[in-house]
Amino acid sequence: MYSPYSLIQGFEVDKSIQDCDMVLLCGVAPPISLLFLFYTVLEFKWMLKMKDFPGTPGTVLGLALRMSQFIFAAGSIASMATTPSFFNFTAFCYLIASMGLQVIWSVVLALLDAYALVRKKVLHNAVLVSLFLVGDWVTAILSLAAASSSAGIIVLYFNDLGHCHFGEECQKYQISVALAFLSWIPISISSLIMLWLLAAG
Repeated sequence: MYSPYSLIQGFEVDKSIQDCDMVLLCGVAPPISLLFLFYTVLEFKWMLKMKDFPGTPGTVLGLALRMSQFIFAAGSIASMATTPSFFNFTAFCYLIASMGLQVIWSVVLALLDAYALVRKKVLHNAVLVSLFLVGDWVTAILSLAAASSSAGIIVLYFNDLGHCHFGEECQKYQISVALAFLSWIPISISSLIMLWLLAAG
């Protein structure tokens, strides 16, 4: 009597192989099983590589992204807050609020990254990654909206009206908006990395 495995291999096998549940261990695995095993190994290697991808939580690049977010956001706040008339513009007030939120968020995650680097911990827990993802996307959207609305005010004064009658404050407004856009770049990179990490996990 011929088993299904003997049809694959072209010879008769004994009863011990017929009753074997682990086809791969019996040494008569069909090609489809070998392809599945090969795909599984490649996927596992890719997931391990993704866990160590630069920019993920607990890596040096991840800490550098958080610090750059903090520095640019703090610079934007400092440049805008030193002008005495920024509160006359709703967009500028919104910019300070969004940059303040980004400063707090970036500092907290920078401390977590520094702790993970010192203790050699892995911050790839699904709950933590989901929290990082939501926080990064929220702050990225708010930062971009605030920077864009403030840039609209700058364009209004310098391009549409042709001048800015606030004197030196106008340069500080421009610097603040430019720093806000610069702070949005690393936070957007972090949000994309978090999305990729969550999808890979």
